[in-house]
Amino acid sequence: MASADSIRELLDKMASHRDELLAQAESLSEPEAEYAPADAEGEAAWSAKQQLAHLAEMETAYRAGVERAGAGEGALA
Repeated sequence: MASADSIRELLDKMASHRDELLAQAESLSEPEAEYAPADAEGEAAWSAKQQLAHLAEMETAYRAGVERAGAGEGALA
């Protein structure tokens, strides 16, 4: 089981990386944020806005798993 310190360290690291990413995202103009390459496939065809929405959903799910693991309710899955 993960220790409370390692869980806190992971959550802090996630918050730091999120803050860095959001700072970069906020510097985008609206056209830049909405641009999606027409010739790309899969996730490479997503706009920055779509990528950020996906990352927000994944972070929420991952954070819940980290918190469950910290509470001794199971592994990250």
